[in-house]
Formats: sequence, C-alpha cells, structure tokens
Amino acid sequence: MNIALFPLSICILPNGYTQLRIFEPRYLRMISEAMKQQRQFAMAMANKKGSLLRYATIVSIVDFDTLEDNTLSITIKGESLVAIQETQREPDGLLVAKVSEHTAWQATPIQSNDGQEEVLKQKLVELFEQYPQHRDLYPQCQFDDISWICQRWLEVLPLTAEQKQQCIGANSHIAAQSLINQIILSE
Repeated sequence: MNIALFPLSICILPNGYTQLRIFEPRYLRMISEAMKQQRQFAMAMANKKGSLLRYATIVSIVDFDTLEDNTLSITIKGESLVAIQETQREPDGLLVAKVSEHTAWQATPIQSNDGQEEVLKQKLVELFEQYPQHRDLYPQCQFDDISWICQRWLEVLPLTAEQKQQCIGANSHIAAQSLINQIILSE
C-alpha cells in the first residue's frame, strides 16, 4: 500500500486525536486528496535530526476549518499503525511511502487489583480535566482500557521519538506501561 506521509515530531496513535495547521502547498494537496478519498495519509514521526522513523499512524480527518490567514486547521484521528518500507518524493516535495500493516495493541481492561494501572488512569483523567481543549477532541474516552491509556500517555509525554517508537513497535502496551510508570510514579 502506498500512502502520503506527514512527518512531524508529534506522536498520534490509534484512537488518538490532534489538531494540525496546514499551510504548505504539498500538504494542502495531501489533505485535499484525503478528503476526496483519493489517497490515505499517515503521521510519521521524525526525530530531532529530522530523520523519519519506522512506524507511522494512518489518520482520518474528522473536522476542518479555514482560518483567517487562509491556512487550514484540521482535526485528525489515528486509525491504524503501519511500518514504513520505502519512501520517495513527489515533484512538489510530498513524501510518499510503501507501508505494511503493523499490529495495534489489543484493548486490555484495567485490572482492579493493580494500583499502578489505577494511578495511570487517574493521572490521565486529571490531565484531561486540566486541559479541556484536549479532552474536547475525544468524543469517547476509554479510561477502562490500559492500552488506550498508555497510548494517550505516549502522545503527550516529553519522551524522545526513539523511545516512543520502541514502545509502538512492541506487540502490546507492556513496554510503554513500564516506561510510563517510571515517569508518572516517580513524581
């Protein structure tokens, strides 16, 4: 499968939401094609040196608005994970990649006897309450799913792109939860 890539330093994972401001012609074209269902696109993580990393998230556009300065504001939702196989640039500079599907983490109910999972859940609830503009992006929160909770933490914690990619590449949320526990529980 070939898809357009939007490389940024941010992380979005399946069932995650974020807002983007689009102004470069190549990305305006990418958004136009996505809205016409001519081509999917994925958010691809780049590290501090600008190098593209292996895993990306195919996204869908859930809302858009033209701003006063004629830029485009879009809200996107993470749909599925892919592994980037090879890339090429189109004449206008848009990056396109051949990708393969990467297995997403399975939903995993919070274990009521696991205090660490409950702490991660409660701290995320508090974060959403503290930043209602972020919470408002989510029509439904899955606070009973530790996998979903770990994905939201990966999106917002100031970890390196390489740390996030290592967690994303794992077959489950366990590695991410361990890393997040070290950060959240040490506060």
